[in-house]
Amino acid sequence: MAAGNEGQQECTFTQKDRDLTGSCSSDRGRVEISAGKVDGKNVTWTRKGDSTGGTATLVYKGAGKPPALSRVTHACAFPQNGG
Repeated sequence: MAAGNEGQQECTFTQKDRDLTGSCSSDRGRVEISAGKVDGKNVTWTRKGDSTGGTATLVYKGAGKPPALSRVTHACAFPQNGG
C-alpha cells in the first residue's frame, strides 16, 4: 500500500435504488461516504481521508451487494502542492 499505511475499517451502507450512502469507521474515527453507486454486482463509493499532505480522496470498488462485498479495492488521489 502507498506509504506503508495499512488498516482495518468497518463500513455501514444504506442502499436506495442505485444510490449508496453510509459511513466507515476505523481507529482514526468515522467518515461519511459519498458518490456511492450500485450497478448490478459492481459497487463504488468515495470518502475523504487525512494524509500528511492534506485531505486525500479514496475511491473504493467492490463486487456483490451491500453489506456482503468482496474484492474491495481502492485508489487514492493525494492533494497536489501548488508551486
